[in-house]
Parts: sequence; C-alpha cells; structure tokens
Amino acid sequence: MWLRQFLVWARPLFVAVGIYLAVAVVYLQVVPPLEGFDSIPHQNYVNYLRSTGDLPRIEPEAAIFSYQLVQHPPLYYLVAAALTLPWDYAEWDTHVRAQENVYFGTLSNRWSLDLPNPPPGLVASQWIARLLSLLGGALAVVGAWLWTRTVLYRVGANLPEDDTGGMGGFGLAVVMLFALNPLFLFISTTVTNDSWAIMGAVWVMWLTTVLARHPQSSLWRWVALGLVAGAAALIKYNVLVLIFPVAAALVFAYRHAWRRLALGTGVAVVSALAVAGYWYFRNLYLYGELIPWTRLGEVISTIEREDALPWGELLRNLDWLFYSYWGVFVSIFAPEPFFAFWKWFCLICALGLVVALGRASTTAWRMRVGPALIWLVGVVIATIYWARTISFGEQARLALIAGPALALLLSLGWRALVPKRPVPPQAYGLVAVFVA
Repeated sequence: MWLRQFLVWARPLFVAVGIYLAVAVVYLQVVPPLEGFDSIPHQNYVNYLRSTGDLPRIEPEAAIFSYQLVQHPPLYYLVAAALTLPWDYAEWDTHVRAQENVYFGTLSNRWSLDLPNPPPGLVASQWIARLLSLLGGALAVVGAWLWTRTVLYRVGANLPEDDTGGMGGFGLAVVMLFALNPLFLFISTTVTNDSWAIMGAVWVMWLTTVLARHPQSSLWRWVALGLVAGAAALIKYNVLVLIFPVAAALVFAYRHAWRRLALGTGVAVVSALAVAGYWYFRNLYLYGELIPWTRLGEVISTIEREDALPWGELLRNLDWLFYSYWGVFVSIFAPEPFFAFWKWFCLICALGLVVALGRASTTAWRMRVGPALIWLVGVVIATIYWARTISFGEQARLALIAGPALALLLSLGWRALVPKRPVPPQAYGLVAVFVA
C-alpha cells in the first residue's frame, strides 16, 4: 500500500526527471566536451587538484594555471578530481589548453577544438566532470519539484488538478519550464560548477519554504537546512546571495515565534559551519576576508569594472539579458523566432499574473506567490548588481539559481488566462511546448 501511495505521490517527479534526462542526453551527444562557459579553465581546476593534491590559493601562479582556481570554492572540483584517481595524471592541463580555439570570437564561434588522440585519463576526467554536472542538474529538477509541491500543497483545495498531493499537471508544467530551459540543459551537460550551484540554491530554498510553512518543525530540519546551505556555499560564491531571501522568508514566517527562530537559526549556522567553515575561515586567515574579493581584484585586475555600468546602458542591454537567460550558448545564439516566442510568452504570462493576483484571495496568493517573489527578487537584484559592477557580469544565466521561482510565476500567469477546465490537457499541452 505504501509503495503504491509513494508512486502516485512521486509520479510527476518521475515524469519530470525522465523528460529532463532524455533531452539532456541529446545535449551530451551534441555539445563538444569543453564547449561550455569557461569549460577549459573549469577542467583545469580539476587538473590542478590532481597535479598538486592541494587546495588553490589566490596567487598569480594559480590564475595562470586556471583563472577559475582563484574565483570558486572547491566542492564540485574536489569530487571530480577524486573520481579521476584511478587514472595516472600526466600533464592533462597542457592537453586541455591545447584545445582552446585561438580563433574564438573572430573567425569561429567554437570555444574549443577536438584534438586527435587525447589521453584516455583526460577523456575520462572530462566525462566525469560532465556527468557530475548532469547529476547536479537532475538533483536541481528534483529540488524544483519538491519546492513547487511545498508551495502548492497548502492551497491545493483551490487547484482542481491537485489529485496528487498538490501537484498534478500544473506542477509538472512548472518544473518543466525550469528543467527544459535550453541554457540550463547546456550548463548541465558541460564542464562547469553552475548546475551544482543551481542545485544547491534550489534545495536551500525548498528547505527554507518547508520551515516557513511548518513553524513547529523539528530542529533536524534546521540541521538539514544548515548542512545543505554549507554545501552550497562550497560550490560557488553567488549562492550566498540567498541569505537575503532565506532570512526574509523565515523572519516573516516566525514573526510571532522569535525564540524558535533564534534557536533554529543557531542550529542551522552551526551545521553550515561544520560543512563550509574550514574554507571560509581559511579565506579569513589567508586574505582577511570571508569572501576574498580584494585579493581576487589584485590578482585579476580586470574582474571589476572601473566604473559601474550606467543605468541607461543597462536598460539598453535588456534584450541581451533576456537572451542570455534562455538561449545563448557561449557565442552561439538560438534562432530569433525562439526568442520572439519566449518574449511574447513571458509578457503574456506577466499580464496573466497581474490578472490572477487581482482576483485571488490574499491568503492563497501570499502562500503561492510570496515564496517565489522573495526568491526571484533577491536574485534579480544580485544579477543587476553583477551586471553593473563585474566585467562580463551581464549574464542572466546567473539568475538560473532562481529558475523554479520564475517558472512558477510564469505558469500561474499562464493558468490565469486559459480556461480552468479541463486542467490536465491545458497543463500537459504547456509541457509539450517546453519539450518542443
């Protein structure tokens, strides 16, 4: 009986992950091994760990080996390096550098070259790193499903499709809008820590939402939040921006239970430090900062703009920001009709969201829209800051750490503008559009 109940409960999850993996496998076959965003220096982070057996320091020598060494925490790369131990390391970094296309950006849009007779160990290392990215993407999809279910479940009585614990076809459509973003699929099948950062962010926000919905939760849930947050902080520094939406959600939820909030926060912080404390205290000891931005600017002087990007120029780049969220693959763009479709889709969904907010009950929409808005707005503010202050920071792909929140808001807007019944054809039709 319990197995049957579990299968019914998890059926949309199996469908979502299955569709995601089916499309991602196609990407794995089509995308060259080192063709992702900065995949060559990402791969050489793994090679550095194999060649030295030590964590990198923010020094010019490390930046010359791979500029990613001085920018990112090590978790993704440590796991990738550990899994390559069966092969003897033999100057893999030299072979990786030889794959860089010197004509990139001028005569070619290819970031890398496919060279003949690569060392078997290096081939295995690249595939391990890519499959780890795929694992991160799959777990991000699982986290998105869990988060979406948590957001919808408490108001499930208002959704006619909620015959599977608050999900049904509508929940599947939400998850697919996130999971089948072509850029997310691309990131999830190349050598990069981005899919792991997205995974960490999604799971942190799911656990936060669970705690916000259940103020009497066991302290073990706070432990889980701290452990996952600590792991996310060891993947990429941009995940730390989630401290603001996490804090906002929990303070609002526990505004009448301050002692419980203080106790739970303390437990979560201790748990996070147990996972990530070494790395951040190491930063503090070596560079005088938990996030060593000053030292990074000394080693890579071009990483920060001399002057912040003017607001007018940022507004003129809105098209680019939109493109870079949906379909820019290094220097290869999706076809223009693709972007035109998604522009209209997003505009229509935004209109639908306004309509839905105007006619819905305050309680229901606070529970549905509130978590998504808190998450999305925090990440959007951070993305704007990066675009204005960081060289090459005008990359909306960095906002994919809030992908499920945007997917839920767009889907709610879509649902408000189409007939409410029958819901499954409506929702599954939307899923078909995403797959196409």
